[in-house]
Amino acid sequence: MVLDPRVQRVIESLPGRGMTGFADLTESRAREAVAAGVALQGEPEWVAEVRELTVPGPNGPLPARSYRPASAPTPEADPDAEALPVLVFFHGGGFVLGELELADRPCRALANATGAVVASVRCRRAPEAAFPAAVADAHAAVGWFAEHADELGGDPTRIGVAGDGVGATLAAVVAQLAREHGDPVLALQMLLCPAVDFAGRWRSRAEFPGGGPLSSADLAWVTGQYPAGHPDPADPRLSPLRAADLSGLPPAIVVTAGHDPLRDEGQAYATALSQAGVPVLDCRNDTMAHGFLWMAGVADTAAGVLARIGGQAREVFATAVSASH
Repeated sequence: MVLDPRVQRVIESLPGRGMTGFADLTESRAREAVAAGVALQGEPEWVAEVRELTVPGPNGPLPARSYRPASAPTPEADPDAEALPVLVFFHGGGFVLGELELADRPCRALANATGAVVASVRCRRAPEAAFPAAVADAHAAVGWFAEHADELGGDPTRIGVAGDGVGATLAAVVAQLAREHGDPVLALQMLLCPAVDFAGRWRSRAEFPGGGPLSSADLAWVTGQYPAGHPDPADPRLSPLRAADLSGLPPAIVVTAGHDPLRDEGQAYATALSQAGVPVLDCRNDTMAHGFLWMAGVADTAAGVLARIGGQAREVFATAVSASH
């Protein structure tokens, strides 16, 4: 289907914002260009509380933030306040770019949409720390938030993972690792425009060679930065779609965009999860481009999709409450 004209106008404005293909930029300049995308996200939503945190990682502390939804009083204000689900979020940026600040407005919106405490974590980035550093950080961070959920007014029996782009890669990988280790037990995985297969040849990866928020050239650049010569692109820690067994994973929300190089593999992962018996909300958005959920300032489709996936997350977390009692 034809790209939404509002998103098309955004894409046409990207060069003026300094957001050109990452392959043509240095890492530092690319990070600055991505930061310019905050202007597309709309006004920050009000939330009840934002906390600056430090989470212990396997190679040192990791910066993090938590967001309590506007509808929920803080435990300090109401000692009897209900313990909320905790959704650990990993931002996108090709394993190289992105910061907590870039994810600030999206995390506010996710907290209000899902009714969960959203915990945003910045894992180590390539090329300074190549694969599998981010995986180790993400897994450690989720374990920490599960153990310390009560300190945030959260419910340790209702922990979920979420991410966009390669942040969704980390979320999917952590869901698989948590299943293998049996700890923590996760209630939800929310994968927004996920990259889940660096070993395959997907039509959509070649369909959008340039001129968008993410291109096939950008993906090639990411592959050169993060795996950094890793000999097996089918390693499930890099390509979770390639895992031998997807059964027993937590319920999934998988969002894809029709004009995204990652479209086909994201849809394939949703299908594979469903075939493995995992409950899946397969949320396809044919007229959207990569990253559209964070274009609320210019495309109102984002608000509708956030409401839909937020409602689904609430239902899944509510079911997790029933199962734990």
